[in-house]
Amino acid sequence: MNYILSILIIFLVSTSLTSAQNPIDYISSTFYKMDISEYSGGEFQLTVNAKSDILDPRAGSHLSVRIDGEGEKMLSYKGSNKPIKGNEWKKYSLRGKIDSNGQFLLVSTQCFFNGKFYYTNFALKLRKKGGKWQSIMIPNSNFKVNHENHTTQQFTQPANCKISVQNIGSDSSFLLIDASEIILHGYNDNAGHFVNTRNIKLYYEVYGEGEPLLLLHGNSQSIKDFAAQIPELSKKYKVIAVDTRGHGQSTEDGTPLSYELFADDMLALINHLKIDKVNVLGWSDGGNTALIMGMKAPENLNKLAVMGAVLYNDSTSVKLEINDELNQLIKTSGSENSFQKRLLYLLKEEPNINPDELKKITCPTLVMAGEDDYIFESHTRLIAEKIENATLHIFKGGRHEEPMRNPQRFNSTVLSFFDGKINEN
Repeated sequence: MNYILSILIIFLVSTSLTSAQNPIDYISSTFYKMDISEYSGGEFQLTVNAKSDILDPRAGSHLSVRIDGEGEKMLSYKGSNKPIKGNEWKKYSLRGKIDSNGQFLLVSTQCFFNGKFYYTNFALKLRKKGGKWQSIMIPNSNFKVNHENHTTQQFTQPANCKISVQNIGSDSSFLLIDASEIILHGYNDNAGHFVNTRNIKLYYEVYGEGEPLLLLHGNSQSIKDFAAQIPELSKKYKVIAVDTRGHGQSTEDGTPLSYELFADDMLALINHLKIDKVNVLGWSDGGNTALIMGMKAPENLNKLAVMGAVLYNDSTSVKLEINDELNQLIKTSGSENSFQKRLLYLLKEEPNINPDELKKITCPTLVMAGEDDYIFESHTRLIAEKIENATLHIFKGGRHEEPMRNPQRFNSTVLSFFDGKINEN
């Protein structure tokens, strides 16, 4: 899958099984949300003046329109086919249909990687089915009011990203998103390393000092998806964030995928790094891998924290609608031998952990999930009950994407555990 397209999907489809979090250190964005229910079944047309100063060959910005239905469920998405890379002002446009049950329209821009991105004069037209085009007022579309003082605009602003409003003459302004100095977790040459092990190249990045803390991401993710955790955790720990084989910058050799395989890769990595005992934080599939590491090599783990992990995939563990979506993705994605398809089959067929085998985990363990997770709470409780020295934490109102949706709450919980401040269920 095209890399930029995959990030857009992660950013926009928060209910997708393979989208765990917004990679906030890669994307600087702004968006408006408005009620368009009276135009359901009609059409939209959006234009904006924009330009970019590119500092990275991968950099650029995208214009998009998303239609949501009831409960913020995404119904459709229309994005620019090519990124905005030109350094001269130019008008860009999008046109598409409004779903028959559409209630809200979200106008957004997404700026990728290092660069400076400029926008002004957003203009939106809507029309009912068979009707005439009508111009719709987008509040502060020329950014005359500073973004910090305007409540209808919302921003995703990575660390070291600066947002400002600049004047064009005396009667107009433009928005400048300056992402020239953002740190790109997952592509940080100053922190990145490769190790040759088990017929593949594993890529990892190291941040901070202190006890080693290994971060394991989820299915179809990479180091970048811990962008909201790395800066905080590295203040107290030596964070080692890894791209699982075939993900991010790590390679793969065609070996059948399994969480056992991933766990052996990670144990080989900590052996290469000459780490006797390591703390481990695993999210989603990374949590599955972390549990297996704890069972296979309990002597190598100091403390273990897992978020949204699962022992097996059946009707008692994973919610029906998630597996329905998974089965649909398997039908429509790529060839049978593609890496993406193999990852989807991994979700469907693994892991296969006997709950009683969890007794092999001897280190203090934090078992976490969202109150509205993909995983049934009863299954998460089963994991905690089967690990002798485990603490259960259910995030109230939380979802599977807790590390992305509520990074402050998630980070605080994880740090409290690793610091020894969480001692009871």
